[in-house]
Amino acid sequence: MVAGTSISSSLSSVTELSPATGAPEPTEHVLTIGGREVSVASDASREHMRIVEALVNERVLASGLDEGVPLTTALLLATLNLADELIRERTRHQALKEKIRSRSTVLLERLEAVAGPRSIAA
Repeated sequence: MVAGTSISSSLSSVTELSPATGAPEPTEHVLTIGGREVSVASDASREHMRIVEALVNERVLASGLDEGVPLTTALLLATLNLADELIRERTRHQALKEKIRSRSTVLLERLEAVAGPRSIAA
């Protein structure tokens, strides 16, 4: 990211809504990433953006910034690591949803077998 770059977020921690559209009003946040200030427009809370800033800085440092790795390389490595983690978590989340759906179906079938379908649906 470079200074002045804006990103958008659609998080639910919004307090102000646009009178014209009812949509969240983006707020400008100034974050320091890898020692550089970045202006970010987001509808997320200040607290949330500080958590984002801390996570990104943690990942940038873990990518070798403090060991002489150039900032752009550290940012690229941090981005790749975060993207990998996100994909893995999404896959895990989907598997858990499928497991819950499957178990719910089995439980519903058992309940219907004992009580009958009409008493469960009512």
